[in-house]
Amino acid sequence: MTRSIVQQSFDTDAFGAPFYRIVDVDVAKLAEELPALTAKPPVIIDAKVPAADVATSAWLLRHGFRKICTQVELLWARSDRGTDVEQRDRMRQAGEASPWERGVTLLDELSMSEDELRAHARNITRDRFNQDPTLSRESVQRLYERWILNSISGRCRVLRLGRSFFSFREERDSIRADLLSVLDKRQGHGGRLVACLIHHARTIGASTIEVVTECENVPSWTLFTEAGFRLGGFQSVYHLVERENACERR
Repeated sequence: MTRSIVQQSFDTDAFGAPFYRIVDVDVAKLAEELPALTAKPPVIIDAKVPAADVATSAWLLRHGFRKICTQVELLWARSDRGTDVEQRDRMRQAGEASPWERGVTLLDELSMSEDELRAHARNITRDRFNQDPTLSRESVQRLYERWILNSISGRCRVLRLGRSFFSFREERDSIRADLLSVLDKRQGHGGRLVACLIHHARTIGASTIEVVTECENVPSWTLFTEAGFRLGGFQSVYHLVERENACERR
């Protein structure tokens, strides 16, 4: 029988404690599987459920989970003519014919120094892991250093602009964003990278671009909505961290 709670090896290595994810939100299955895991601390378990699913959220809260944040899915669709027109207007006003003329390069993988890798990991501050006070900053930093390295080492394609990057996966006729990190602030790098991703989506015939970010990350979702992305849906994120020694507190 397929399990509802599955161990995640990548997260387990990063946090130094068994890390599990609820992949099938079936309350009956969860009631059977959860006690065996929480009886053997340390353990970390996360879950994502539709924000409107109040019943499942209440069940998770009753069983020791804490609500960490709300994530929002943002969608760009190639058939959205309004988005195309707005993007072209912005480019004309800036006097630029193509986003690729603004210093952005498209790579299959990206080399990065250890110092730059650490800087990008520190730059991610409004994500769900950083919003959980029961997780140590050291473990979250380690997670993102490994995540970034994994993302830019061939698993994803990468848009590069100066010290900023935007990694993404091409999946059939869609694109799914992975990580966006801008180190040089207030220079328009985020907008340029998003514009290039949209341009690339049109070039390869992708019908949609999907982005997931935290509602608490206002700069992120504002960047995408201003580029023409629309709200797709919301999901609540829950964590269960059993015992303090699962991850040191700050």
